[in-house]
Order: sequence, then structure tokens, then C-alpha cells
Amino acid sequence: MPRRVLLIGLDGATFDLLDPWVAGGRLPALGQILGSGARGRLASTVPPTTPPAWATCMTGLGPGQHGIFDFRRSLLEDPERGLVHSGHIRPEKVWQRLNRGGKTCSVVNVPLTYPAAPLDGQMVTGMLTPEGAPDFTWPSELADELRRWVPDYRINMDIPRYDTAFEEDAIAFLRGLRAMCRARGELVLRLMRERACDFTFAVFVLPDRIQHLFWKYLDPADAGWRASPEGGRIAAAALGAYQELDRVLGMLAGELEPDDLLLLISDHGFGPTRAYFNANRFLVELGLLALQPLAAARKQLFFQAADLGERDWLRRALPRRLQREIRTRLRKRRSSTADEFAGAVDMARSQALFVSVATQGFYVIGAGLAARERVRDRIAVELEALRGPDGERLVDWVRPREEVYTGPRTALAPDLLFQARGYAVLGRHHLGPRRLFDTAERSPVGFHRPDGVLVASGDGVEPGRELERASLLDVAPTVCAALGVPADGAFEGRDLAPEWG
Repeated sequence: MPRRVLLIGLDGATFDLLDPWVAGGRLPALGQILGSGARGRLASTVPPTTPPAWATCMTGLGPGQHGIFDFRRSLLEDPERGLVHSGHIRPEKVWQRLNRGGKTCSVVNVPLTYPAAPLDGQMVTGMLTPEGAPDFTWPSELADELRRWVPDYRINMDIPRYDTAFEEDAIAFLRGLRAMCRARGELVLRLMRERACDFTFAVFVLPDRIQHLFWKYLDPADAGWRASPEGGRIAAAALGAYQELDRVLGMLAGELEPDDLLLLISDHGFGPTRAYFNANRFLVELGLLALQPLAAARKQLFFQAADLGERDWLRRALPRRLQREIRTRLRKRRSSTADEFAGAVDMARSQALFVSVATQGFYVIGAGLAARERVRDRIAVELEALRGPDGERLVDWVRPREEVYTGPRTALAPDLLFQARGYAVLGRHHLGPRRLFDTAERSPVGFHRPDGVLVASGDGVEPGRELERASLLDVAPTVCAALGVPADGAFEGRDLAPEWG
């Protein structure tokens, strides 16, 4: 039985990028870990997005059990859609179960852990921690120690606030990510040495942030974006950031003893975004969503201005400095957790709403059960018939929530979920677009895919083993079993150790 377990979350990591870099000697620490361990693809949640995925990882339960489907609370539970916090995840977290089993735990930068809750060990909260919040550590005095140990520590870099359309801004963003990764590694190392625990769980968001903004510069299947001098420099800077993460992995793995267990996981994989499906425009055209006229006009003007700003002729006409200044001002108002709908939707006259990218689904609102089912079925039929910009069928599948989730909180999920072209076409929630589709071919962005990564190394792991059918549901029961804490039927997943031993 391992003396300690170190679980490292690599948000958004995918073997599609990591394997070629390891083979080329670009990520030596990861190469050493892979060479000494077992590996496999790790299935994410449906959809493969941050809130349900990390909640599943920490509970060993699916979204229908833990009730987390979005960065905000379900429209069916809270009409104001307040931000999710740790208290909304009702099932026991893995570190709580380990504490009950007599094990100490260190939890660092795991999304959805704010506000920090008491535990036997320590916690530094992750994504969704409000900027400047005082209650982001447990115990509270750890915050002062953290600032002394790592003065430049940052919890997150929120993508919508950064404009990386210009090379100098892209490089600056990547430099900031490297610094954030380095500081997080220093903190985890300090905690492992000075506040050692049986279980350490730390999440590094660097892969996700890079891949959302720069996927096409890195895509091993398409070298087009990195063929230009500017693209080559951005791709090199992005790889340099991954190499910083690799250095941190080597540093942390070097702290482990032979009888410790190291697990590397990601909450989802990644791939290119080809187009956006403006799902609320779809509902407006079906007559199922009504907008407040003034708010709708403002949002349409914003999107027209943004679309104009992407035109090549305007970029040539406006001085570069002026373009950057305008775009930076607009970005400062944006946030990945902003409420798009405040004062903009006429709820009394609306029958359906697509609330966020994270959900990839439609909520049916108002009316009785029979009417709601008619609306849901109509959306499903129209979606199935919808053709993309290329004339081909848009969706891979459309399913009611009861076919996707099981558990007592399934009723809080969107009524209808869908997948479009393997998530290469991304449903989005903005109210301003006038078109059903917007291309993303001129942008280097990427989005999540269902297959994440799983690597196990250390105690009891046979090198070279391929792990099959693993999912995020299996992480919590595997950690508990490794530390000798009984699952007692609390998890939907299974212990993976028999497959790598």
C-alpha cells in the first residue's frame, strides 16, 4: 500500500499533443513518468466541460448525482443563476472521505473548491475564487504563509480578459502562464516538504488556457497556422510554457519515494474549433426565445462591431496601436463567468434558453409538463434536421437529459443535450449574433474533447500497461483504495489498480 498519493490534474491535457513532444524529447520529465508507468485515455463527462468534470473527479459521481452542470447554478434551481461554489457540491469529496479514514490531505487549485472548507490538512482554492477573496485557504493563516513563500502566486488567468490577436500580446499571455505555473509548482513543493500529507491533489490549468487560444498553432494534424514566422514564434513560446510545466512535474515527482503513487489526469481532452452554432439565435428563429428590445439591440451592435474588427481591410486601415487599445478595453469587461442574460431575456414570453457553453444543452422554461415536452421535442426535431454551413448534418446526437444522466439531481440538467461534429462545432450562448453560424477557421482557438489523459506511476504499477475504459468516475475510488480507505459503495466508478498491477 502506498505511503502517499500525489494526484496532479493537467487541465485539458491530451495525448494528441503530449505524445509527439515526448517522442521528440521535448518533455523529458513526462517521458520518464510515462516510461515507468501505465497510461490510458480518461473519459470525461457529457459534455466534457470544466464544472461537471472536476465535480465528478472529486466525488466519484456523475453530474446527475452531484448536480453540477455549469459555472452557474441550474436555471431550474436558481432563476438568478448564481455562481457555483464548493457548498453546492453536496456529495462527499474524496479528501473528506480520506479525512474520515484518518488520512491527511492537501488540495491546491482544484476548480470549484471556493470557499475553502475545513479539512485535516490544507487547501488553496482554485478556479471561481473571487479576486481578492480572503477565504481562499484553509487554515486561514496559510494565506499569509503562501504570500511569503510565493509572492507572485496567482489562482487563474481568465481567458476572455486577454486579447491574443497580436503576437506581442500572445507572447505576454504565455509568459504570464509560465510564471503562474512555476509559482504553483513552488507552492505545492513547499507544502509537500513542510506540511506533508497522505494525499496531495494539485491542478495546473496551463494546458487548457493555451489550447483554448492557440490550438491551431500546435495541432499535430495541421501545420498551417505555425508555418508563418509569427505562428512559428507563438508555437515555440507555447511549447516553452509546456516545458515549464514539464519541469514542475519532474520537480514534484522527484519528491516521491518508491512506495508512493503518482497519478496524472486531465478533466477532458482537446481539439480544434471549426465553427460556432449560435444556439439562442436558433431559438429566436423558432419563436421560442424573446429578447428585451433595447438589450438585444445593444448586444447586436457589440457583435457587429466585433465582427467588423476582424475584417482584414479594417485591420490594414487602423493603426496597430489603436486596434490593440480598443480590443483591450473591450476585453477588460469580459469574464468567463459573466451573466449574458441579465435584463436581456423576456422570460415571460420565452419557452427555451441555451444558457452557456459549459452545458451544451437547452433548458425549457415555463408552462406545464406536457407543454414542456412538446417544446423539447420540437427543438430536438429541428436540431436533427439542421444543416451546417457546409450543408452537412450539424449534430451527432440529440438526447433528453434522462438518457444522459442518472441520479436525484438529473432534473437540474438542461432538458435537451446535443453534440455537434464531435464538439468541433461549439454551441454558444451569446444573444447578439444575427447568424446561426460563425466560422472559427480564421481563429486559432480550440475546445474540449471527451478523452483526457491518465498516467499512473510508482507503487504497484507495471510499466507499459495500457489502461482501458477508465473515466473520471474512477479517480476518487482509486485514490481511496490506494490509501486503504474503504469506498463503502459511495462511488459510481471503480478502483483502477487491478488493471495496472
